[in-house]
Amino acid sequence: MSKYTVEEVRGAVARGWCHPSNSHKEMDSDLALAISDEVMDMLTDEREVTSIAVAIQEEIKRVREVLIPAYDELGLAGQPAIYMMNMSLDAAIKALAEGDCIAIIQCYQDLKDYTR
Repeated sequence: MSKYTVEEVRGAVARGWCHPSNSHKEMDSDLALAISDEVMDMLTDEREVTSIAVAIQEEIKRVREVLIPAYDELGLAGQPAIYMMNMSLDAAIKALAEGDCIAIIQCYQDLKDYTR
């Protein structure tokens, strides 16, 4: 949900043609509507901006709650992968605790690489 209405965005786009640097240009209403639609799509996008600290915590949770249980169901065949995941989890937690940004990024990628 955007704090701006479609009409407000369209008004802002139209005012762009009134700006001194554009006042000599003929307004293209189709272009103005297309620009307004693109801006509204961007403003109403529900994506969240995520920091690496949040992203790595999500990966830690995914590995712990999804992947390790899935590999555990494989019995002995899944144990080597679980061992590696636990090593990666330990490294990620250590990197977070120490605030080591480079290590956090490396650990994040390491955790992202684990799949079913």
